[in-house]
Amino acid sequence: MLDLADNTVVATLPGADYSKIGLALAPDGRRLITATEGSTEPLSGSLKIWSLDPQSLVTTACQAVGRDLTSTERQTYLAPLVPDKPTCSPSDPVPSKPAPDPKTQAQTTSAVLQQMNRQRLSIRNPIDSSARCAGDLETHSRALTEAGAAREYLASQLARHDMSALPQGSLLKNRMRNALNLSGAVDREFAQWAADLGGTCHIDTATANPHYERALALSQLASLEKQEVSRLWTATANQYGYPQWTAAQL
Repeated sequence: MLDLADNTVVATLPGADYSKIGLALAPDGRRLITATEGSTEPLSGSLKIWSLDPQSLVTTACQAVGRDLTSTERQTYLAPLVPDKPTCSPSDPVPSKPAPDPKTQAQTTSAVLQQMNRQRLSIRNPIDSSARCAGDLETHSRALTEAGAAREYLASQLARHDMSALPQGSLLKNRMRNALNLSGAVDREFAQWAADLGGTCHIDTATANPHYERALALSQLASLEKQEVSRLWTATANQYGYPQWTAAQL
């Protein structure tokens, strides 16, 4: 955007390729409407409305930083639209974030624990059948691989879940992530074990395999984490009436 008086750039429009653009100024002179053409596919462009009201821009900036702007910031981002002087005021409050809701966090956490239980149940048949050389070992291996990936994915999703309002919520969250990641590693070891059995499975030697042994060792570590999950979850489960889980169920 140019100041036609001296042909200097006073503002730029970020975030798109504006080589092909349509412009329109609102009748009140306080808004600019831009239409841009997509660079890859037809009808993939965008329509945006930009505020040209200096005070609106100042208020937005003040709310974003939660304080008054420095002289350097005013000269960099607001000049020449506003003078270089204190601009923020108590009338520009920073929007407050709602307090964490423990009931909502408890509901979400309970749902994650139920998923952990379902994942635990899903691996029983592939492991038991492989140990008995029963069924399609390739199918069992694939099911265990998928189970491990599902647990690790759930652990990654858990990173986004806020448990700060729950009793010892941060510790509970860490224990749940540890349990899921260790369980995922267990499932992958069992999957490799089942794959090794394919074609040469003998029931009397089926478990004599290094992957099986590593799976058992990792499973013990996962059980310790699950015991802590069960202990830490008890207070919240009792308070909000959600199911309690033992380590063996997770």
